Amino acid sequence: MRQTLLYIPCPELPGIGLPMLGFGWLLIAWLALTAGLLLWVSRTKGLSEAVGGYLPLVAIGGVVIYMAQFIVVYDAYGNALGLPIRGYGVMVLLGLIGGVGLATQEGRRMGLHPAYIWGLAVNMVLVGVIGARIVFVLQYREQFDSVWSMLMVTEGGLVVYGALIGGLASAIVYLVRNKMPILAVADLIVPGMVLGLAFGRIGCLMNGCCWGGLCDEAWWGIQFPMGSPPYVRHLESGELLGVSEIEHRADGTTVVKAVDPDSEAARRGLKPGDQLSGLQLAPLGLVNLRDPVDPAARVISYRTNSGERLIWGLDELPAWSLSVQPTQLFSSINAFLLCFMLWALYPLRRRDGQIFALGLGCYAISRAALEAIRNDEPEQYLGLTFSQWISIGMLMITVALLVYTSWQKKGSALPALEPERPA
Repeated sequence: MRQTLLYIPCPELPGIGLPMLGFGWLLIAWLALTAGLLLWVSRTKGLSEAVGGYLPLVAIGGVVIYMAQFIVVYDAYGNALGLPIRGYGVMVLLGLIGGVGLATQEGRRMGLHPAYIWGLAVNMVLVGVIGARIVFVLQYREQFDSVWSMLMVTEGGLVVYGALIGGLASAIVYLVRNKMPILAVADLIVPGMVLGLAFGRIGCLMNGCCWGGLCDEAWWGIQFPMGSPPYVRHLESGELLGVSEIEHRADGTTVVKAVDPDSEAARRGLKPGDQLSGLQLAPLGLVNLRDPVDPAARVISYRTNSGERLIWGLDELPAWSLSVQPTQLFSSINAFLLCFMLWALYPLRRRDGQIFALGLGCYAISRAALEAIRNDEPEQYLGLTFSQWISIGMLMITVALLVYTSWQKKGSALPALEPERPA
């Protein structure tokens, strides 16, 4: 797990004290540079080309530089550490580059200009990220206390199915607008989409999200450090301290059902029948290892039905979470294998849409299976998780798509695959 790879320093301008970000020297330099660029473009290609083609990029760059000041991380003493480069964001970026690169390579062989692939990719990425974040926020809305926290996608928190739904919807609009064959292009890009997912799941491992259920006896189990999402979940449930069984009652109370006699909880006096009325975690940053926390904040406590407060200091807690299934690695390996299979089968397709349907169906099945050993998403409806229900819907779409493609004549709309001649 490596949530933060490094911090980019944000120095002030020497002798003046002008900050780098916000209304600072970097924004001034950006505006001066781009003003010269716009002037040159307007003189050589016309004002309309400068305004329509370059001015939006200038505006976006300026907004990014200004908003970056709110991402700067400070230590517990108020000293700026710099702009954080998150492991999750880096792996998502690598996945995007790898996926688009693979699709571009295949597109050249199929006679599609790279500009179409990149245009399609930009649309899918932008809308896909929005869809992925919206679904995550809807599922875990209690974790967010501001609009800004909802927008911080580089911190983790993207739902694959949200990205898939949003990305495919934007792709259909783009393809229809450019009069391109939808199913033929879907077959072309699906291996790259799965490749991007493979890298993204490595980012999940670095971020500590999407973890699996307990895996105490298997050699492949992994542990996460103090402050990681699995660690906090194990602490909240009491499992980390030795509460082996709890009951969540309809009135909202939590009752201890069993305690490991050799555990820290037993030594502190926690016993079966105690009602846990609240878990206090301090520092609050304990649930977030991305940034430094105040070393003076030391209290973690349970409050029982007798009013007793059982207190642990941070130095008295285990350094690692319980051993869990490495579902992030399982998901990444699954995606790499699926990408290779779809890429190898692509030249063998007989009708447009077959490769896309195969990828959609295989992912839906594997995702539903992996959900059975994941522990980050609670069961919601009839014993199934939100993602498992979407997997069922995707399988139904896969069947419908396979039936539809079976009715179509053999061949592809792309130039590299000619229709078979009748016997």
